[in-house]
Amino acid sequence: MEGQTIQVFVKGYLGKTLKFFLKKDSPVSELFRNVSNTIGTNDIKIIYAAKQLRSIVNGNATILKDYGIDDKAILFGCIMMTEDDGSSVEEKPISLNGVIEFTNSPDMLTLDDDQSMSRIKMPCGHAIGQESLKEYCRRMLDDGKFEFVCPSSDPCCGEIWDYSTVRKLAVLTKEEQNYFEEKLSEIFLKVTLRTKDCPNCSSLSLRPNGNNFRVICMICQLGQRHPYEFCWYCLGAWSTSDNTDCGNSTCDAIDLRLRYLKSAGIKDINGVKCPSMRACPACGYLIEHTEGCKQMSCRCGQKFCFVCLKLAINGNFQCGATCNVAPVQHKFDGN
Repeated sequence: MEGQTIQVFVKGYLGKTLKFFLKKDSPVSELFRNVSNTIGTNDIKIIYAAKQLRSIVNGNATILKDYGIDDKAILFGCIMMTEDDGSSVEEKPISLNGVIEFTNSPDMLTLDDDQSMSRIKMPCGHAIGQESLKEYCRRMLDDGKFEFVCPSSDPCCGEIWDYSTVRKLAVLTKEEQNYFEEKLSEIFLKVTLRTKDCPNCSSLSLRPNGNNFRVICMICQLGQRHPYEFCWYCLGAWSTSDNTDCGNSTCDAIDLRLRYLKSAGIKDINGVKCPSMRACPACGYLIEHTEGCKQMSCRCGQKFCFVCLKLAINGNFQCGATCNVAPVQHKFDGN
């Protein structure tokens, strides 16, 4: 219903949950303004279901409905440690329109082909039962993934289903919506934006410069009137005047992404043994191979080979059917 008043919950500040009443068609800028006025700083990012909210996209003002934000939606906010450098990935809002389509095609996961039961036809055209869809997406979340990739291998698909689509087609209960929204945002914040909780005030924090070890919590500075400095890697209080040595003897200063890459397993990709997780060679975004071939397309727009890590040039891949397996990455570009 247009003009409907909804409650929106925002987590991530001082370990608390903020509550706002807005119209479903309110501008996203109004939500940003309300949050900023409450916490006392404009240096914030707001995430809903693994999507970063933006008040302007392609020159047009966005509204809450564009992101599928409904009543009692759970969002997360994080504080910028310093001025944003604009390097984050831009997300386009996706709004689900139209009606649910059904089909008698077999469930792509269970292979159930009972003609007396209809399956959901996903936007990519593949069929799946309502419970199968719900269980599959929940399993993805439990495995630490925030993208719902179509698992069809006949033919290989790989299309990403938007949460708004899954929420509608799987007919999620309010309790299930809360679980999905929290998990999606938590995983996205930790893995993609690489946020951390300030050890002093528990606010979600984001550093725009991926090379900074020494960071200052803006919320602590606002509340205590003096800066609180801590080490981004070990989360201990910064105790030296040096910008790279925090003074904590147990700190190993390792980027969390490197730990994910090192601990990722090996999988078979078209007959080739290869690490199951890679960082995009262009931006450093982590990608886990689930199904399909070795040709990858990152959120940043860069295409590359998952096996040898060679970048595509003008959309053209630089390796043939076979190529050398690149070792586990120990460094990468991007934040």
